[in-house]
Amino acid sequence: MDNLIAFDLCSIIILSVLVFSLFARKMTHGKINRCFIVCVINLLFCSIADFVIIIAPFYFPITTFTFSVVSIVNYVYYITRILTPVFYVPFIVSLTGRWVQFVNNKKNLAVFFSVLIFSVILILFNAYDNHFFVITSDLKYHRCSYLYVIYIWAILLILFDTVYMIRYRKLLKPTKFFTVLLLIPVSFIGLVIQFFLPWISIEVFSSSFLLLVISIVVLQPKEMIDYGSGAFNLYAFEDTIRQNLISKRPMKLIYLKILNLVLLKYLFGSEKYKTLIQKMIKTIYSFREIIEFDVFNVENDVFIIVTHEELEDRVDLFLDRLSTFLSTEYKTEKANLRFDFLITLARCPQDFNNYEQVLNFSMKFDSIINKKNTITYYSKEALNRFFVIENNLDVIIKNAVIKNHFQMYYQPIYSIEKMRFNSAEALIRLIDDKYGFIPPGIFIPAAEDSGAIHKIGDYIFNEVFRFISSIDFEGLGLDYIELNLSVAQSIEPELPSKVLRLLNKYNIDPSKINIEITETSADEISGVSDKNIRELSESGVKFSLDDYGTGYSNLKRMTVLPFEIVKLDKVFVDEREKKDMEIVIDNTITMLKKLDKKVLIEGVETEEDLDTFVQAGCDYIQGYYFSCPLPEKDFLDFIKRNNKT
Repeated sequence: MDNLIAFDLCSIIILSVLVFSLFARKMTHGKINRCFIVCVINLLFCSIADFVIIIAPFYFPITTFTFSVVSIVNYVYYITRILTPVFYVPFIVSLTGRWVQFVNNKKNLAVFFSVLIFSVILILFNAYDNHFFVITSDLKYHRCSYLYVIYIWAILLILFDTVYMIRYRKLLKPTKFFTVLLLIPVSFIGLVIQFFLPWISIEVFSSSFLLLVISIVVLQPKEMIDYGSGAFNLYAFEDTIRQNLISKRPMKLIYLKILNLVLLKYLFGSEKYKTLIQKMIKTIYSFREIIEFDVFNVENDVFIIVTHEELEDRVDLFLDRLSTFLSTEYKTEKANLRFDFLITLARCPQDFNNYEQVLNFSMKFDSIINKKNTITYYSKEALNRFFVIENNLDVIIKNAVIKNHFQMYYQPIYSIEKMRFNSAEALIRLIDDKYGFIPPGIFIPAAEDSGAIHKIGDYIFNEVFRFISSIDFEGLGLDYIELNLSVAQSIEPELPSKVLRLLNKYNIDPSKINIEITETSADEISGVSDKNIRELSESGVKFSLDDYGTGYSNLKRMTVLPFEIVKLDKVFVDEREKKDMEIVIDNTITMLKKLDKKVLIEGVETEEDLDTFVQAGCDYIQGYYFSCPLPEKDFLDFIKRNNKT
């Protein structure tokens, strides 16, 4: 008997642990998990029933009652066993992301429930004539002549599962597809062995093994769950969105950003903060009575709620409940808490038709939608030109690089000592065919995030070097041109060789080039960037520290790196009339002079601004008082005209 029950005991242990782990790891959300739990529990009952059937003749007293119990347990075994491949169908359907299409198709539902009912009736029919199995008076189980019918039916169901998997294989990652597909024959082999060698009770064990492997390889809880919040994570989000887009399954995406999460973390500490977020997600999941959805944590403070609810009023009711919950103030030990949030509803495929668009919007929707603590709709916001530009920046920048939509502008810089314009700052502009002029303050940060800044930087270097080498530039009498360098460019290992190669190509004196590094960038760069700056400086290229006064003001780095010019940010101009700022201006310029730095003030717009900073001791003046940034031709005319006078 030990050999008979060994496989059943293993199955009971495996499935019991599996059920416990699924609930302990909170893998109860989502159709995939719930369908899988049904499969596991069904098979657990099957294992227990099979175990009882085997031990009954040895340990149960032979009475009418025990005979009835054992008979019922036999029916439970066969019903749960034959329902295993039936319940596997919803699991595979949900795994491929076709649940809505499946349940919305009346033909599919009719076939599924017909199969389910027929399977149960097929087993119960045994009570009529004992064609499949019989329990004798000594509580022993005996197979009958028509048992093969049940096995054939089970094999047909397994074949259906296999065909369905192969048909919709593109909706699954290769790892998941091959794992599930290869494990189906395991169940089939167990079925065949059990039929021909009935004393080896391996049939249920093979299915238990199948579910165990699926839980480890396919469901991958560590990969799918963000344990800090209890929501699904970015990997699960990617799987879900890609499946739905491939299968053309309409969905609604509710973007939720909690604006004060960082503050809450400092206020409560890591552990209490984690508990707070978990409670928030749990409360949101309690609104499932309104619509069916899943919550995904795609960034620390950004959550995306995915639903396939078609009724707009149900979605609006959910949004209203969500907004009310987040807006409600409640007391904690340290403070009264209220979430600051942004909520935006988008639709697929109407608003987004690929995964990159879906994810990109999650990373920047807070910068283009500033309607705090209210609900916005993507379709309505998309009517705003600024919104459309912000949301399509990656595409716009990519097209600009390919189609050369960039132009170089130059803003003159006036030298107090020489009493003429002695240099200029090169500034890039993007003029798109469709959207027109796009400010650099918008497209430069996006280019830095996407990596396109490297190609844009190459364009700037080539255009500026070409301009400096031109005959028109020689006649201007300018000392140099300033170029901005981003942090991403400053750490390019090949930066010095690239610049030196261009100097040789255009036959330019290195002193004609002045590279600007912003103060905030200077605080971040080190290592490779420091080496690049020193190497270029030794080659004769000059450097300026730009936007001084906007960052941490790392004086040590400023004294270590070879900055010849320090450019004071426009904030000094804007605040110059304040008494405290007068002191800051005087002392800042005095300090920089003692460090043997030339001082340039940016953003000068009025004669009063000019007088203030000339008297304070600035060496160079830049701003709209003299000129805005000009296209190359207009800049040439401006310098020729003004330097003569």
